[in-house]
Amino acid sequence: DPPAGADGRRIILYSGNWGVAHDHATFIAGFAAFCRATPDAACLWLNATGKRADLVEAELERQGLPFVRTAPAPLQALPGILCAADVHLITLDDRFVGYVMPSKVYACIASRRPILFVGSAQSDVHLLCARQVPPGRYRRVDVGDAEAVTAALASLLAVAGAEAGRGAH
Repeated sequence: DPPAGADGRRIILYSGNWGVAHDHATFIAGFAAFCRATPDAACLWLNATGKRADLVEAELERQGLPFVRTAPAPLQALPGILCAADVHLITLDDRFVGYVMPSKVYACIASRRPILFVGSAQSDVHLLCARQVPPGRYRRVDVGDAEAVTAALASLLAVAGAEAGRGAH
């Protein structure tokens, strides 16, 4: 189930560690623009730990953007959390391509929910998602391209909304 505080909005889920290897500024800028255009459409569920998770929380709070933060749940609860998402968010700073592979990418793919990846087309994350996620359910945007984040969120959340309307969620 979505966390308390989501208030009926679509859920963009970032789950796991949001540390130094993960871009955060691109998503925040794109999400802020998305929220200005569609104020009550979505909420970020920050089910995360890590230094950047704290920065993300502080910036979302400062900008008054809709989010809920929870501590990562026990492993046995993870499938339910992953399936409660409308869209999964994965980020990777370009400096870490080839060095870091977020393990959550496999679980995000297995959840069959749409995925937004903020990171390089040269990363293994992109390679896996591009090959294993059906067309229209995966978007990759470059680090620094907040406008593309905004557009990707609109597209992926529309897919999630259409699926929920058909009972596929």
